[in-house]
Amino acid sequence: MKRREAIKRTAFIMGYAVSASTVAAVMSGCQADNKTPADEWKPSTFSDTQINTIREAAERILPATDGVVGAKDVMVERFIDSMGSFYKPKEVEWFKAQLDQFEADAKTAHNKSFADLENNQMDAMITDIMNRAKGEKERDEPSFFLQLKEAALLGYFTSEKVGKEVLNYDPVPGQYDACIDMESVPNGRTWYL
Repeated sequence: MKRREAIKRTAFIMGYAVSASTVAAVMSGCQADNKTPADEWKPSTFSDTQINTIREAAERILPATDGVVGAKDVMVERFIDSMGSFYKPKEVEWFKAQLDQFEADAKTAHNKSFADLENNQMDAMITDIMNRAKGEKERDEPSFFLQLKEAALLGYFTSEKVGKEVLNYDPVPGQYDACIDMESVPNGRTWYL
């Protein structure tokens, strides 16, 4: 899939425009470092605790299901970490502060780190910040949840693994058929180019 198409699809899924910093990150080739083994990879923008929070929150937003990879499988947290260099320092610090507050909320509510919570506890916390995001959007305030969701979706849909295993993939575009029945499309999925 071309990067512009990935941005358009992500914006469509989220129902709003993708931020300029996000567009800059993707257009410049920002991608997850999926070659470095987990025990050797070190985040460059976020702390280890923040990366664990991002990893688990992204997995709650984009969970693995039967036959479909999730956010952890494509290492979305590494993509989000690499995007940090494309944002203004003030924006990165704000996002870090939001992650730290989210972590503190988990410890206050459950006496555990967010990454150590049970799935239903994580879901409840994600639902809470998602509901708060609706009010923040109405007041025209920046939303931690929407920015986390934007980065997670973009990292997910621009990953090679999702392009090849979740979407249909045709490395050399063939014949163009403008109007076809979905029954004739392999697996009933859209195409990844």
